Amino acid sequence: MKLRCEPSQFDGISTLDGRELRADLWSPGEHLNQFAAADALKLVWPLLDPAGTVRSSLRHGVAERVGDLVGKLADTLNGESEGGGEDTGEGGNANILKAALIASAIQDHVIDTEGPDGEASLKDKALSLMAGATDKQIGCVAEQWKAYVEEPQTWTSASEAGVAALYKGAARNSFSVNVKQDGFIVVGNTHFVNVNLDIFLSSGYEQLERYVEIVEVEQTIEWEQTGFIVVYTVDDIDISVNVSVNKTLQSARFVESAGACGLVI
Repeated sequence: MKLRCEPSQFDGISTLDGRELRADLWSPGEHLNQFAAADALKLVWPLLDPAGTVRSSLRHGVAERVGDLVGKLADTLNGESEGGGEDTGEGGNANILKAALIASAIQDHVIDTEGPDGEASLKDKALSLMAGATDKQIGCVAEQWKAYVEEPQTWTSASEAGVAALYKGAARNSFSVNVKQDGFIVVGNTHFVNVNLDIFLSSGYEQLERYVEIVEVEQTIEWEQTGFIVVYTVDDIDISVNVSVNKTLQSARFVESAGACGLVI
């Protein structure tokens, strides 16, 4: 990207204003011209743009949901202090409340995606783990979980995990192409945009990708051609992939918190 320098009446220079930098150069991805595959990269730049709508919306969603979780965990810790660690009487009631509060936090903030081969979801595992935890362990998890999700720098990692999952979901062969062809010459052509995400995203998102909830809308393309020369091309196929990062950071940090408190999930 180059600044435009022009003589002025004061023998100075005239630089691009904010609108020109953002709307005319940054948003269209003109700075990507330094890469060999600039035209291809510009196709996915709206997804990768750190100041763009996609990533901004994901970060906002993460921060909003984290705020809700922090409030519930704060109530859990307050319930612990009110109970004084007792198992009977008023303290026992407070401890029951504490267990109910952390269960509520898990219900609302831990992913419910079923594991491979019908394995229980992380949410079900977490609920089971907390049901058998001691009052001290519940308090420890609440404290660690709250501290982990309150780190603002991790919100960016969570949003970037969503971007990575969205891009990879669309870039994979998430559609099927069934072709029956008869002919002496058959030519096929399918284009994909391959991007090294590490160039555009900061470190840390990889560890969170597994907690991104993703739904792919698969497409099937079928055709049958007969002739001496058969040519087909697949250049533009729209893949609809929906991702949710609303529980990504919370889920990952719950696992870390449980481990830090001596609980294995």
